[in-house]
Amino acid sequence: QQVREEFLSCQICFETFRQPKILPCVHTFCERCLLKHAGRRQSFNCPTCRREITLPQNG
Repeated sequence: QQVREEFLSCQICFETFRQPKILPCVHTFCERCLLKHAGRRQSFNCPTCRREITLPQNG
């Protein structure tokens, strides 16, 4: 049960994923949390592994 919750939870808000988005580093976050974390920047660091992520031009 705990493992399932961990895999289905956003590591920013710690809630069950809402509109999950997967990054190239294979970490997953809620779309809203990810947008808030990235702000208006075109690139940002993954909140989990710190890998630099560049958003595509079309989002």
